[in-house]
Formats: sequence, structure tokens, C-alpha cells
Amino acid sequence: MLFSVTWMNDYLDPPASDTEQGELLTAAGFPLEERLERDDDIALDFEMMSNRGDCTCHVGLAREIAAISGRTLVLPDCEVAEGDEPVEAHIQIDNQAPDACPLYTARVIRGIDVAPSGDAIRRRIEARGEIPRNNVVDATNFVLFELGQPTHAFDLDTLAGGRIEIRFAREGETFHPLGDGAQPITLTGSELVIADAEKPVALAGVKGGAASAVTESTRNILLESATFDPVLVRRTSRLHNISSDSSFRFERGVSA
Repeated sequence: MLFSVTWMNDYLDPPASDTEQGELLTAAGFPLEERLERDDDIALDFEMMSNRGDCTCHVGLAREIAAISGRTLVLPDCEVAEGDEPVEAHIQIDNQAPDACPLYTARVIRGIDVAPSGDAIRRRIEARGEIPRNNVVDATNFVLFELGQPTHAFDLDTLAGGRIEIRFAREGETFHPLGDGAQPITLTGSELVIADAEKPVALAGVKGGAASAVTESTRNILLESATFDPVLVRRTSRLHNISSDSSFRFERGVSA
């Protein structure tokens, strides 16, 4: 898994060189597999342990470096401006499978302008070998790579019935995943899905759906942050041969 040396140093005081980061994390059980030169950065590719889902992000590995080297871990600020209305005033959320989805949180954000991300975000996304998409998708990826928490943005206005259900699929339902060239799949009934009032709009913990994707015309979004049963995510991913950065982390366990 790729990590940016510059990004890692955002959370370390004093910063560590790429050589020291590689040596310390290799000693901690994350072997360095490759060192890649970027335009103004260096990316380090570490092997991830299956039981260390907490380290699949920059803050997680920075915490390891700080613990080993005695550096100070500098955590990012997290301030959220709360609106006056609860999410339920805009959309109903019904978690029908609490054992498979112990925690499901959502936030409605209205009046957005989907556009290219600023240079600072683009550089961070590109340092990991990813292609920037737009400011909404890039923001969810930034949080994923920084904190290890997968999030997903739905186009709120595409969700039928003003409703989100967390439930198991109905046998024979179809789902069209996001992705260039992705084809619709037929669900077996064993998969946990995020659905609106009519259809699945995401394979929980695995992949979002094309029907609710954020596009240039999107103005309102539902931002999801949840935890899902790792075994169930792994089984669904293998069943349909669909993997993602999110499924990689959910399979290893995401801390709420």
C-alpha cells in the first residue's frame, strides 16, 4: 500500500526522512516493498498485515513511527459546522441489519458545486498513484487515506423515496456498480446493500452504485460513514470479484 512521505510528516514532529520512515515501519512489521519518486514527493509501498486495519492510513502509520521513535503524533483538527436540522428532516434512514452494520451515520450537504479539487488535495491524491476526480470524490478519498475511514457520497436527489435502507439484498435484484466498463450484477440475497426505496444503491463496504453517483450536475449529497461486518464484506467482494480501497479496509476492520 502506497504512502506519501510528505503526507506522513504532517502528523510527525519532528518529521522523518523517507529512509527513516521505511526502516522504522519495516522493523514494526510493515516491510518496505518499493520506493517511488514523485514530482515533489516520495511514495513508499508497504506490505500491510491482515490484522492491522488501523494502519491502512497515514495517521495510523504515523502513530507507529511516533511510538517507536519518540516523536510527537500531531493529529489533524476536525471541526464540523452543524446545521439546524437533523438528517431525518431530509431523508429517512432504516438500519434493518444492525449485526451486519453496527454503526451507520450520514450527513446531508446541500448547495455544493462539483468542480476539480484544489492543488493541495490533488497532489495528495496523486502521491498515492490515484487520479483526482472532483472535489467531492477526492474529499472522501482524502479522508480514507488520512484516517482509514471509508466514506461514500450519494447524489441525494437520485435516492428514490427520500429513504435509505441498510438491508440484505433480495435474491435476483440487480446492481450496477461504479466504474468504467462495470457491468450490472445479479445479487444472491447474501449481500448487505445500501438501498433507497426502490433498489440497491451500494454494495455495503464494497462499491457504490452508478445510479447515485456524484456528477457535475450534483447539487446535494448524502455523505455516509459506517462500519460493516468484515467477514460479510470479504465474502461479498469475493463473490462478485469486486474490490476497492474501501473493501480492503473494511475486511481488516475499521474502528468506529
